[in-house]
Amino acid sequence: MARTERLARLRSGEADIALLDLASLVDTVAVEPAFGARCVFVLDRHLPMAAIFVHDRPAPLRPIQSPHDLLHARYGGEATSSFVQEHRALLRRLGGDDSKPHIEMPYAALFDALAVGEIDVAPDYAGILPTYQRAAGPDQRVRVLPYRDCGVSAYGTGLVASGRALQEQRDAIGAFLSVTASAYRAMRADPGGTLGAACAVLPQLDTEYALMEWREQEGPSIFSGGDRLGHSDRSGWEKTIAWRREVVCFPDPPEPDRLTETLA
Repeated sequence: MARTERLARLRSGEADIALLDLASLVDTVAVEPAFGARCVFVLDRHLPMAAIFVHDRPAPLRPIQSPHDLLHARYGGEATSSFVQEHRALLRRLGGDDSKPHIEMPYAALFDALAVGEIDVAPDYAGILPTYQRAAGPDQRVRVLPYRDCGVSAYGTGLVASGRALQEQRDAIGAFLSVTASAYRAMRADPGGTLGAACAVLPQLDTEYALMEWREQEGPSIFSGGDRLGHSDRSGWEKTIAWRREVVCFPDPPEPDRLTETLA
C-alpha cells in the first residue's frame, strides 16, 4: 500500500494503525496541523537511508571510503524523488550542494546503473542492499554508507495510530504493540526460525532476502536502544524534525508533542 493511501486511511480513521516512515508523519503534520494520528511505537531508531556503492570501485576522483567522498560521487535518481532530495540535503550538510554529480534516471534503472558503473552511488534504503548485490553479481561487493554514519540523526519508521483509534481503542492498540514487541524479540533471538514460521502465513516470502535485510538494516536499528522497543524521546523527535526541514524546507515545524503519544 502506498504511503499516501496509508496517510489517507489514518486521516479518515479507516485504519487504526499503520507502519509508516516517520518523515511522512513529520511532513504531513507540518502542513496539516489538524492531522490527528500519532506515532505510538518507533520501530527504526535510525534513518534507513544510505549511500549504496560498489566497494573498491574508484569514483571520478576517489573511491567511496568516507562521507566526504560523496561530495563528488555521481548519484542517480529522479530529481523530484524523496531519495534524491534527501541525498542533496546530506551533501549540503557535508558542505556541498553541487547538482552536477546527479544523473537523472528512473528508480528502476538504479540497480543496473550502479552495477555497470554509470553511477557511483545509489541513494536508497540500506535494507535493499541485497537487490543491488544481485544486480552487481558475485564478482563485485556492494556496500552501504548509512546516513547515520554521515552525521544524520533521525528516526526511521514507526507504527502510527489514527486519532480515532487513540480516542476509542487505546487498550487494543496497547495490546497490539505488546505483541509486536514480543515478535521482534523472537526475531532477534532466532531470525531464521522466525522467518521460517512466517512462510506458513506468507509463502511468497523470500526468506534469504529477508534475512539479509534484517541483518543489514532492521535488526541493528530496531535494537539500537537496547530492549526498550518502541521507545522515543523528545531529543530524537527534535533531530528528526530538524532533518526534515533540511530536506523539504517547510517554514513552521511541528512540535514533538504533535507527533507522538505514549500509551500507558
